[in-house]
Amino acid sequence: MDRRDFLAGCGALLGGSIAARSTESVSKPKVRAITAFITIDPSHYENQIEATLQTLRTGKRMLEARGYGVESIRIVTQPFPEYVRSFPRERALRFFHELDTLAAKESFDPNIGPAMLQDGDDAT
Repeated sequence: MDRRDFLAGCGALLGGSIAARSTESVSKPKVRAITAFITIDPSHYENQIEATLQTLRTGKRMLEARGYGVESIRIVTQPFPEYVRSFPRERALRFFHELDTLAAKESFDPNIGPAMLQDGDDAT
């Protein structure tokens, strides 16, 4: 995610709320989550997440410096069957445990997407 793209998105998002305020005494809205959408590769997902977190944390600091509270940062991946399909069950479970541990350590909310996209998808 490019920093300029992030800033442009924040500006567009916040521009409407700033214009709608009639006085400075109105408190600024709280930002529920700053979210990045990434396509991860299980062989080097830690590096992908680290780079993404740098951008998200920069955005969070910028918003907070302007008086906005930011509740969380979130990383959303492609639907998880796309990246664990070839894993044996034990390896897939270990991968999710590692991702959960990384999320707790780095203070972000992971979202691994849906298990099924269509009714005919494999449910196992």
